[in-house]
Amino acid sequence: MEAGYLLTLVERMEGLDKTAPKAKEGAKDNDELKRNLDQARKELDEARKESEGLKKEVEDLSFKLKKLEEIHIESVKRRGTQ
Repeated sequence: MEAGYLLTLVERMEGLDKTAPKAKEGAKDNDELKRNLDQARKELDEARKESEGLKKEVEDLSFKLKKLEEIHIESVKRRGTQ
């Protein structure tokens, strides 16, 4: 009976020895995926900040264009009345 128990333990240990490299490889893959995810999140944050900056710039340029158009229209009106 004790020999059967030892045999079962040896079989389990052998099974664990076979799965240990797979577990280590899985852990490495998991770490790499976490690093890639963190990098992607950083890039997303940077892209969002850049997008916000570009939106503000577009708003500013649109405002300036509108003012220039108003000035142009006023100058054309003045020329027409002179």
